[in-house]
Amino acid sequence: MAHLLGSQACMDSLRKDLTDLQGTIVDVFSRAGPVRFPSWKFPDRVACDLDMVALLEHYDHVPGDPEFTQLSHAVLLELVIDRLLLLLQSCASYLENLSLEQMMPPTRAPGPCMSVGLTVRRFWSNLLRLGMLYQQAAPQKRANQGEIPIAKPTAKGEPSRSPECMTAKFIKPPSPVPGLPLICPGLQSIPVRVSIRGPPGTSEKTKSVYSQTIETALVPCDACTSVQGSLWEVGKVVISLCQSQNLPSSLGQFQKLVQDSMGLKPLPAATMSHWAAEQSKDLTRLNKHVGALTQLVGPLRAQLEDAEGQKDELRKQVDKLEQALQQEKGERQRQAEEAERSLAKCEHDRQQLLTETCDLKTKVATLEGDLKQQQKSMQATVAKAQQLEEEGERRAAAERQVQQLEEQVQLLAGRLDGAGQQIRWASTELDKEKARVDSMVRHQESLQAKQRTLLQQLDSLDQEREELRGSLDEAEARRAELEEQLQSLQNDREQGQCQIQAQQELLHSLHQEKQDLEQVTTDLQLTISELHLELEDLKERERLLVTFPDLHQHMEAQIQSSGNVTHDMEKQVQANDIRIQVLQEDNRRLQSMLTKIREVAQQGGLKMIPQGQLWSLPYKDTQGEFRENVQDVLPTLPNPDDYFLLRWLRARSFDLQKSEAMLRKHVEFRKQKDIDNIISWQPPEVIQQYLSGGRCGYDLDGCPVWYDIIGPLDAKGLLFSASKQDLLRTKMRDCELLLQECAHQTTKLGKKIETITMIYDCEGLGLKHLWKPAVEAYGEFLSMFEENYPETLKRLFVVKAPKLFPVAYNLIKPFLSEDTRKKIMVLGANWKEVLLKHISPEQLPVEYGGTMTDPDGNPKCKSKINYGGDIPKQYYVRDQVKQQYEHSVQISRASSHQVEYEILFPGCVLRWQFMSEGSDVGFGIFLKTKIGERQRAGEMTEVLPSQRYNSHMVPEDGTLTCSEPGIYVLRFDNTYSFIHAKKVSFTVEVLLPDKAAEEKMNQQGAVTPK
Repeated sequence: MAHLLGSQACMDSLRKDLTDLQGTIVDVFSRAGPVRFPSWKFPDRVACDLDMVALLEHYDHVPGDPEFTQLSHAVLLELVIDRLLLLLQSCASYLENLSLEQMMPPTRAPGPCMSVGLTVRRFWSNLLRLGMLYQQAAPQKRANQGEIPIAKPTAKGEPSRSPECMTAKFIKPPSPVPGLPLICPGLQSIPVRVSIRGPPGTSEKTKSVYSQTIETALVPCDACTSVQGSLWEVGKVVISLCQSQNLPSSLGQFQKLVQDSMGLKPLPAATMSHWAAEQSKDLTRLNKHVGALTQLVGPLRAQLEDAEGQKDELRKQVDKLEQALQQEKGERQRQAEEAERSLAKCEHDRQQLLTETCDLKTKVATLEGDLKQQQKSMQATVAKAQQLEEEGERRAAAERQVQQLEEQVQLLAGRLDGAGQQIRWASTELDKEKARVDSMVRHQESLQAKQRTLLQQLDSLDQEREELRGSLDEAEARRAELEEQLQSLQNDREQGQCQIQAQQELLHSLHQEKQDLEQVTTDLQLTISELHLELEDLKERERLLVTFPDLHQHMEAQIQSSGNVTHDMEKQVQANDIRIQVLQEDNRRLQSMLTKIREVAQQGGLKMIPQGQLWSLPYKDTQGEFRENVQDVLPTLPNPDDYFLLRWLRARSFDLQKSEAMLRKHVEFRKQKDIDNIISWQPPEVIQQYLSGGRCGYDLDGCPVWYDIIGPLDAKGLLFSASKQDLLRTKMRDCELLLQECAHQTTKLGKKIETITMIYDCEGLGLKHLWKPAVEAYGEFLSMFEENYPETLKRLFVVKAPKLFPVAYNLIKPFLSEDTRKKIMVLGANWKEVLLKHISPEQLPVEYGGTMTDPDGNPKCKSKINYGGDIPKQYYVRDQVKQQYEHSVQISRASSHQVEYEILFPGCVLRWQFMSEGSDVGFGIFLKTKIGERQRAGEMTEVLPSQRYNSHMVPEDGTLTCSEPGIYVLRFDNTYSFIHAKKVSFTVEVLLPDKAAEEKMNQQGAVTPK
């Protein structure tokens, strides 16, 4: 049968069967009412509510898609089962109604989900019950059949018909019998073959009568056709009314089912009765809706009439208000004319003042000529210089006054503009209020209050405008006076500037020479230090050559002949002389030391100690005393051997009290942090994936090697995605794992391994790594490492260090002890060669100059070293880190706040973090062009462009590497806000580079910053 799946003929047959089944189900529903059982195909939906038309349209034969066609075939088969099951359920309900003598089916709630077998069994039980009732009513039925009236003879020529083919509507229904259900009215119009044969004894007393039936009628009745047509039209009108009123239509759903199943064929009487029932439901629903609308419209009409009356009253009040406004406008126009006249008078006075100013300028010019003549007569240079300095101070004071006055004038002008804007705004508001007169039906009181407040604002604005005009006139008069004073000082300023410029040029040339000399001195000092180092190396080499000659080699191997025997002998003699000289110096030192020792021995201050006890006795005494002091806490430690105790003694320079305090503090640390179980703890996923670093290989002594990859580390993302405690706990876990690996190496190699080698890859170190919370977190880790894991660092190599490394090293240097700093080696360009001197190539990744790779050939050994990366924001659990700010300032509206920091030499880093309250704030960095004066933003060099930051939502932070010395100004801008003041909290730091590290980074090879 599989080859028939998807056959178009089979699918067409199934579609026809489904159409017939649906029509039969609709017919049963018209008699028994719809039964509400879950669908067999779609259990989440009711079977009688399935849209069979849509399902048949969707699941159809598609020629180009065999998979969908086969699926449609299977679905059609399942729908056949679903419809058959629904038919059995509806028939069972119909039989149940007959057995309960119910003419109309009751309203049913949705029934339970029933299987096919249970449905069939229920249907058969109802059918058996009906059969039993029929058997009980059979005798009564036979008795009633004898009461049927004798039919009249048929008309002449009419064909005789069998008495069994009579229509049920021409048969008198039997009288009700207890236990026998009444026939539904819909059944009276269906042709039913009823046997009217009586008992054998009464056959002669009866006579058959034939009548016309629906089956014998040639065409449908014209009256039925016209009635059904009008019923269709009425149904459409009812459906359209329901749709227009947004009401559900029962007739619409039924009409669609009838149209899909029967088309335009005449409808049977049962369907017509069901049609009338559905239509009556819609009409009842419309009647209720119209009644509700009538109840709503009545009060609304009364309210509308009241509103019309109030509207007329308000119109009268508005007319009165308009008249009052016209009068107010007239008064204001008169006031404006008076103000214009007063303004014209002020302008006339101003012109007079200008003419007087011109006269004064001419007088000033003559006075300046006299002043020049008097200045030429002055011969004392010292007095002239003093006079120029005093004039310069006065000029600076005058300029500051002028600047302040200009700022006041600008502020007054801004306030005047603001007042004008408020006046214009008030006038526009009045116009808007006029336009809103129609909407003032329910807001009469609020309108009057608004009008009073607006009038008060207008009065206050007029007064403020008059005050501003008066202050502006005073400012202009004062400005004219200051202009006169400024004009008189400008000439003096020009002369002073010439002399100052000459002095500045001389000072600049001297400063340049000083810088050149300093540079030469620095170069000479570096050269001298290098020469001293070379000299020390040569002296040490000579001493070693003399002290430890290679006597075991053959003489032929020692002498490298140049071919000239005499020359070679002379060189050998010189070498011997050098050896003799070095040995003589050593002899003199030893002789002096012996003399001092003999003097002390004669005084009894020396004791002879065997060489084997020379190193062991003090060490054992100190260590034994230390063990006795900490005996109570030793059982809580993992491996308290002599090497372990010696680490704590060395960390505190064999000071017993300090070493004991340090160890006891470590014991408390292990209890609080549960260090004994920390190896089994698993860090969060984001730390495991993005915290860079890892252990890879061993050095030549067998010590583990740990790598820290700084460049790709996303410090800010880690602090936003995980807690600081989890990060510190991860570092503690790494330290414990390294100590565990040292113990394994001790067992494996047969010698004590208790230190580790670290390699810091600083490639990509940038300003993002100098973020203050990240530096603080790293400082906490370094402090924890110094206090709880002392003397475990063998050496630390810094490779690929950028120019920013001295600044970063200077930030973390306070967290490191002096011994740890001595173990740090910053490698230069030959860092791979230096690493190979301490680590064999087989234990060093290819990325770092060795031959080790991953099993897949990766030269970076990513299976052992995590290289980190940027953390996706989906891991973020917070958007900021709590920060304590050092400064807080209130910035007034339309103003700014400047903070100055002096940078003494290039390479310093400015680091800042700020946040505002309420709204955003502008921020930018500028470099001053003039020292000692307050400059505006436009007069300074813009280093970081000023822009607005939403620091009220997320704090802003950043860094800037200063390329040149000078005064750097951090400007917080609020000039764009004319209404709100801003409160800004900020912290600014100047990070200085470590000079020793910076100088040694420029050298090649391994260096150690102090």
